Amino acid sequence: MTVRIATLPLLAVVTAFALSGCALNGNAGTDTEANSPAQASGGSIELAISETCINGSGPDCVLVNGEHIALPPSFERASVERAIASVGGQHSVSVTFDSDGAAIFTSLAEQAASAQPPTRMLLKIGGEVKAAVSVVEVPQTPHMEILFAPEENVDRLVELIQEG
Repeated sequence: MTVRIATLPLLAVVTAFALSGCALNGNAGTDTEANSPAQASGGSIELAISETCINGSGPDCVLVNGEHIALPPSFERASVERAIASVGGQHSVSVTFDSDGAAIFTSLAEQAASAQPPTRMLLKIGGEVKAAVSVVEVPQTPHMEILFAPEENVDRLVELIQEG
């Protein structure tokens, strides 16, 4: 199963992790060069688990995609095997974690899925939190697709993942 994460600005809840109807038709990570302006091998995404917070409740309560999130003291670096940008039909980055990154991704997804709401999995790319996602089901594969608003430069995000 592929995980899709939406990060459209001004939405209170981004999109839930691992919704069964969000598969990439079996071709996650296999986009052709025609719909993949940028591809990266290697790199990383930082992941953490956190909770929502009330605006103004503290200096670590920040706005992420329309939702206030308590920034955790640290993030775990999940290594990426491949990241591919796609702007054809979906403005997204498809990520495949390597075995070490997949273990971190799965572990944090399990923690978030079993925690009481409003727990979120945070994704940090290039030093900036890009998504705060509700986890409803633990993903069964090391793949996720992060959907971004059209104004987000997905080619640059792939570069930042590779630099991570």
